Amino acid sequence: MGKEKDTDEQSAEAAEDSVVLGELIREKREARGLSLDDAARELRLDPAVVEAMERDDFSALGAPVFIKGHLRTYARLLGLLEEELIVVFEQNIGGNDAWQAVTFSEEKVKPANLAQWGLTGLLALAFLTLMYFLFAEDDKPAVVAPTVQSAAPSVSPPVVSAPVVAVEDTAVVDVEEPVAPEPAAEVTQDLRLEFSANCWVEVYGANGSLLIGEQRRGSASSVSGQPPFRLVLGNAGAVKVFLNGDEYPIPQEAVSGRMAKFTIGSD
Repeated sequence: MGKEKDTDEQSAEAAEDSVVLGELIREKREARGLSLDDAARELRLDPAVVEAMERDDFSALGAPVFIKGHLRTYARLLGLLEEELIVVFEQNIGGNDAWQAVTFSEEKVKPANLAQWGLTGLLALAFLTLMYFLFAEDDKPAVVAPTVQSAAPSVSPPVVSAPVVAVEDTAVVDVEEPVAPEPAAEVTQDLRLEFSANCWVEVYGANGSLLIGEQRRGSASSVSGQPPFRLVLGNAGAVKVFLNGDEYPIPQEAVSGRMAKFTIGSD
């Protein structure tokens, strides 16, 4: 009994010492006199994202690397230590960074049953041919046989030679028909990313997503597609970007904390 009582008291003390992340940042925001909209405006985030963090609802905020980026920015706004807030997040949520790359597979279209379609087409053609002959017989006008009369002796008319008229040669001019311009071919460009540390990456081209997932330290990924390319980098300082073989510097104005969002290849 004594041991059970001690265990219950230790559990109660641990519950009192535990910190709820969302409640902590909400209390700090209110203590600074900031409304939810004020904080969202300062963080350049949607108010719904800020509200989700204060409710400990991180399921719709993307990978943990993005969530930690938001929390670091929020900590600076509230005057909290960034690393302490991240530790609280990992203790409460688990801090699982093991995100796997998403593989996009094209949906395979089953070929049509050619034999079935061929038989259906032949039956339809036979039916249309039968209907044509049935209605064509009804629409034919009645043929009246001509009355045969005694033919009078025919007299051949005199043959008159037509005068010969000289025709001048007319020059034939060839007119070239206008040629329709060929449609412009789609321009594709090559994009290569090299990583000196683990980094979450999202790459989108003009026709959709090209690469999404966590890239490992020392690896490199190459994609080809139609520009412009829109990039989201969770650890921008660990990435080198190459467009068509030339290194492309990441714009400083696109970097927020460790994250960077920018578009290249648009011109």
